[in-house]
Amino acid sequence: MSHHKNAGLLFYRGYYQNIDFVGTTDSVKEANTAAFKEANRLLTSIPLPSESPAASYEKIPGTQGFQAQTQYPGLILGSGYQHETRQEGELKLGFFFDHTTGLPVIPGSSIKGLLRSAFSHPALIGHLLGRELSPAQVEQLALAIFEGKEPTGELDEAGNPEYAVMSMSRHDTFFDAFPVAQEGEKGVFAEDFLTPHAPGQSDGAFKNPIPISFLKVRAGISYRFLFRLHDSQELGVSAKEKLSLFEQLILTLGLGAKTSVGYGQFTNSQKKMEIEPSVSSGQRKPGLVEEPVPPLPAPKNEDREMRLLPLEKMRRGREVEARVTAHQGRQLLLQLGFEGYEEIVRVQAAVQLFPVGTLCKVQVNNVQGKGAKARVNVASPKPKDIIFKPEP
Repeated sequence: MSHHKNAGLLFYRGYYQNIDFVGTTDSVKEANTAAFKEANRLLTSIPLPSESPAASYEKIPGTQGFQAQTQYPGLILGSGYQHETRQEGELKLGFFFDHTTGLPVIPGSSIKGLLRSAFSHPALIGHLLGRELSPAQVEQLALAIFEGKEPTGELDEAGNPEYAVMSMSRHDTFFDAFPVAQEGEKGVFAEDFLTPHAPGQSDGAFKNPIPISFLKVRAGISYRFLFRLHDSQELGVSAKEKLSLFEQLILTLGLGAKTSVGYGQFTNSQKKMEIEPSVSSGQRKPGLVEEPVPPLPAPKNEDREMRLLPLEKMRRGREVEARVTAHQGRQLLLQLGFEGYEEIVRVQAAVQLFPVGTLCKVQVNNVQGKGAKARVNVASPKPKDIIFKPEP
């Protein structure tokens, strides 16, 4: 296993070649553990190749994209795949690799699915596009982007608009996202651990947790997200506006597994790029007559002082109130509600939805150190986490 460059081949084939599944003696167990340790070392030392497969996508006319970098604690892909054999020292969760290169690829279908799910929140889409859109208009835009359908101008028997499928040349395309750059000289991957307590057991919280080791993409790895987009002329939404919308959604929602506890979060690592002029650019058709749509409703709670928790309650998984003190690019600067804690925490979020002065709930993902000088990482707040939003 000393010359592996394809991480997927090592992870699913070479990983168990030197493992004895029959022997039960202590010496056999020690040898197996040592073999897993060496395989894990090889996996976490594999660097990025000099040329990324994303380069081939960039040659396609009309390709547009942006680059984003993984944040701590990293990115988890394909954790639902089977990999555990109940051996000590092995990585317990599966992982998704590109079959040919062995790189940790984010499938275009996963990117498309995440973006499609965001369109179930019409007010969010309108805010990010910077215009008022009715739920019907947002759904029309979603059908154009994700299903390649456009209204025919006719109504069905129930009075709903009828849609026709566009030609394939006008469909928006979502390419796989490949890693293209890394910070430092470490490998692409890192080993991490989950320490769940016995779920469903009344005394589970008092038992020692059994660590579950797994593979992740480490923080500081830059991914290139590429699309081939078209203007949605009926709604007056250009290909560039779609690209900006997709970037904001990915930076806000994250990708992969366990995004609710901080994994799968990205930050900008490079300005948006347009490889070729966008296709189907041209004079826009007049937009649809917009129905009056109210802005996002303000929380019913009145403004109040932030509720503070004792510093000793600062730990992973704790929910705490936070106040937005400033914006910096696409980041919120938050003051956390822990007594005596004055450090400012930065998170990626749709800043338009969280004006300065907003009071919201956030979940602590990780704590390094103790007391008032500890470094705290929190999950990005969602609109549903807002407690109070000041009037514009």
